[in-house]
Amino acid sequence: MGIEIKGFDDIGSTLNSLGKVGDKITTTALRNSMKDGLEIVKSKAPKASKGSTNSAEHLKVGKIKRYKSGSVWGGMGIDSSNWENTKGLYFQHWGYEHWKSGKRVQPHVGWFDEALLASEETILGSLEDKLVSEIDKILK
Repeated sequence: MGIEIKGFDDIGSTLNSLGKVGDKITTTALRNSMKDGLEIVKSKAPKASKGSTNSAEHLKVGKIKRYKSGSVWGGMGIDSSNWENTKGLYFQHWGYEHWKSGKRVQPHVGWFDEALLASEETILGSLEDKLVSEIDKILK
């Protein structure tokens, strides 16, 4: 699932006119905004049973990629670097078959999609604030 940003045309054109500085601002602002949203995702993650480690604490903001077209993409949640600590959340999101009973377990199916939707407004609001703030610093 992803969040597509629309309506940032003026900010985007200003950042493009700044060249490399604008690229750095965009990447840094996206990473920091995603960190704000990550706290919401962590709070909505299924909680570990007593005596288990809390996998949600290991969710993270991953790599930020910039494409030649000017698009920026950022990953959040589970990747290869935190797989061992978070794989339980992955299986909770998709459902799984219990190893002993063989019954399908799916009380938290789709939790990550719901958490991302809940964090979308926070991420976008934070991103806009951070971009405008950085542009204002440069243009002063």
